[in-house]
Amino acid sequence: ARARGVPLHQLLRSGRAKPVLLSGLLGGADGPALDARAEQLHASGILTWKVKLSAAGLTQAQSLVLQRWRQRLGRQLVLRADANGSLDAATLSDFCRELAPWDFDYLEQPLPVGEMDRVPHRLALPIAADEELRDAPGVERALSHPAVRVLVIKPALAGGIVPALSLVRRARAAGKQVVITHMLEAEVAFAAACELALAIDPTPL
Repeated sequence: ARARGVPLHQLLRSGRAKPVLLSGLLGGADGPALDARAEQLHASGILTWKVKLSAAGLTQAQSLVLQRWRQRLGRQLVLRADANGSLDAATLSDFCRELAPWDFDYLEQPLPVGEMDRVPHRLALPIAADEELRDAPGVERALSHPAVRVLVIKPALAGGIVPALSLVRRARAAGKQVVITHMLEAEVAFAAACELALAIDPTPL
């Protein structure tokens, strides 16, 4: 790409790249921190927010902040939940039902890595696979599970941009949606994730 003087994504796709919507991590341990982060995301034009959850679900502070911002922004605000493998298969159905009124796009990595087969096939929320994709068996589990609707693809975890692009194509062939993200690395890895996102045509979840 450098030799040709063009952005990398132009070599990975045909046609002009489409705009990519950004998402941000809400984070924050208390109300003021959450409010400050929400204001920062909104001021940056980022209206898709990832919310980290524990097995206890939304904290009171998270609920209050999300309620205020949902009232303020309505359906412009897109929410995604990430459990980081902290949940249990036996209680997952109830957990998803409790979250359903918030209209999250999906619940990411609800069970520990390697336990995707224990996810019930019918849930009140779509499931996204993230850390599950760290090896080939995990990829196959995610691609074949009917409750997994989204693959969260990180170029570094997939082995680079080209393997990640191949995984995007496999996911879409299996009827899954994809989200491109990164592992909080430095500038080069972040840029790689951006180029991959621009190389694929975004589709609504």
